[in-house]
Amino acid sequence: MFFIFCKQIFEVYTAGMKKLWMLSLLLCFACHNNTQDVTFLTPLIKQTDAQGNEKIYVARPKGEYATIDNKLSHEAFVTLVATSIQPYYKFHVANQVGAKPSLYNPSALLGLGIMRLRQKDYEQGAFFVRAALLRTYIDVQMSQDPSLQDLGQIMMQEMHNFVPSLDKEAFSKAWDAVTDEVIAWDKEVPRDYDRRWVSLRSQGFHSGAALNYRPASDEHQIIEDAYQLVRSNDT
Repeated sequence: MFFIFCKQIFEVYTAGMKKLWMLSLLLCFACHNNTQDVTFLTPLIKQTDAQGNEKIYVARPKGEYATIDNKLSHEAFVTLVATSIQPYYKFHVANQVGAKPSLYNPSALLGLGIMRLRQKDYEQGAFFVRAALLRTYIDVQMSQDPSLQDLGQIMMQEMHNFVPSLDKEAFSKAWDAVTDEVIAWDKEVPRDYDRRWVSLRSQGFHSGAALNYRPASDEHQIIEDAYQLVRSNDT
């Protein structure tokens, strides 16, 4: 109902009512932020009660894991892949991610790629999905966490789940076509997000194992190795 209200505000928007339009976006954003959406990054706990019924709970982060900042990217991913969000608000969030991609971790880039693929924009869709996987690979290697090695595969499965009608041939052609562009983009765009975001999927999240990220001095070689994998179509 609240989004219907937002839509009504938007429909009376004119060139002389820009402030009112911005207010409607803020109201939509506030409403959306109150939801607790589960994504592929949400740490879950499965428990079986005395009757044999399995129940799933969202795990609360503790220690170092509680300091990982994933809020901005989480909200962007949820908004971009949701089918219940008004299109003009999704467009607004997509523009935010596209304008300042350095602030968003790869989960938000994946969400933007999924949105573009749903729109049948295979070039932009493949670009953002591939950029997301490239940066994910680098962040996983920096984490030195063996339990995260399949995160890229999980993200690809998310893409297929959200885009069941994917034209595989068109996507494959676009995937190959954006290789050089993705590498050039990655070199240009800083990584200003919390690099530890991948650890929300770590087994250590549940066991309380200490994070053990490599020093920043190791990153250059990891990035160069990742570019080689992209060129060979292995990531």
